[in-house]
Amino acid sequence: MNLGPLNLRYSNSDGYKLTVYVAFNERAYKKKIAGKTYQEQVKLGVIEMWSGTYELIPELKEACENYLDKYNPEIKATIQNVDQINLKVKVEVDPLSGVYPPRLIYLMRIFSRSKRPIPIYIKNSLIMPSHVGSGILRRFWGFFRYFKILSIGFNWSKNFPGYAVINQQKNLKSLRSIAAHEFGHLFGLDDAYDAWYRFYYPAPNTENYMMHYNKEVQPQEIAMLINAHTKNRLQFFPVKFNFKTIIGGLKKDSIFYWKKIKNIFKRT
Repeated sequence: MNLGPLNLRYSNSDGYKLTVYVAFNERAYKKKIAGKTYQEQVKLGVIEMWSGTYELIPELKEACENYLDKYNPEIKATIQNVDQINLKVKVEVDPLSGVYPPRLIYLMRIFSRSKRPIPIYIKNSLIMPSHVGSGILRRFWGFFRYFKILSIGFNWSKNFPGYAVINQQKNLKSLRSIAAHEFGHLFGLDDAYDAWYRFYYPAPNTENYMMHYNKEVQPQEIAMLINAHTKNRLQFFPVKFNFKTIIGGLKKDSIFYWKKIKNIFKRT
């Protein structure tokens, strides 16, 4: 039995299918946006924005070949003469989701040797943005696996992908795109934008990527997803250390969070 919450499979007829097993907190069922619960909209956003047909660029073709070489070598030749590949994402929700806290469900499933869900939290945070992380027992030592700042708090593997916190949003489009971005981390991808843990360095030519501006999933991101599951390692975009870039990023973040703090005091 596969006890992990992520299951990637390939078939000649359907292409790749990624099954994701999750559990939402109570707020995800009680709060609504556009007349539907957050749980419904997050699930729909992830499925719609990651499922699709992708051009078989060289990087993606190599990722497919490596995956099939490891898991299904007898059908590896079937992708030699194709120019695109399909990915279908299926999100399954634990039946106890919304009844008990996600972390409690996670522990209950571990002790019963059942498939454990990925905890998904809908919150209303005034300071912290939407994010992912790993449980306390997997934090910190992930740094020695990847030697990346990100891996101090997010030590990804396909059997332990972590948890996600998704902030409440004012519009449906924003919610779906943010949910798809955060699930991208759970699928094994790094950020591409100028985050502080990337030394404020944006990955080149990724402006239209899901993992940069929450735009649209690109073939390279599918290649990274497949590589993550083949190698069982988090996949990173290129990063570069530049002192001027870091100073500029720190100034921008300082202004951003100062405005947030001022807005909090205005409300009180």
